[in-house]
Amino acid sequence: EMVGKPVKIEHKGMDVGRVVSAWRNARGQMDCVLELAQNNLQGAVISKFIGQGVCRELSLGYTVDVRNSKEGITATNKKIVEVSIVKKGARDDCFIHGFTVPPPSPKRRRTGTQ
Repeated sequence: EMVGKPVKIEHKGMDVGRVVSAWRNARGQMDCVLELAQNNLQGAVISKFIGQGVCRELSLGYTVDVRNSKEGITATNKKIVEVSIVKKGARDDCFIHGFTVPPPSPKRRRTGTQ
């Protein structure tokens, strides 16, 4: 359900990446691999913040259907819509455990005559 979802900063603004893989670990916790864009300012800035330890947690953005009945209010049909990189997540233990920045792509050299 999470693969392909966008990655945002603090649940706001433009997408800065996407979820490329997600699974439940042996303890039943959700783990995922994110790919961050390096070709825009927001992606480059959040990469620096992660690397410097400023933003080290994740938070899920989701929609939910709320039903009101005689028994009370119930939330159903929860759907994840994005993963956000945040300074402080709402839940405990939603940390970024590893981070690497891909090397820059090689620059093309111009050849030819003028």
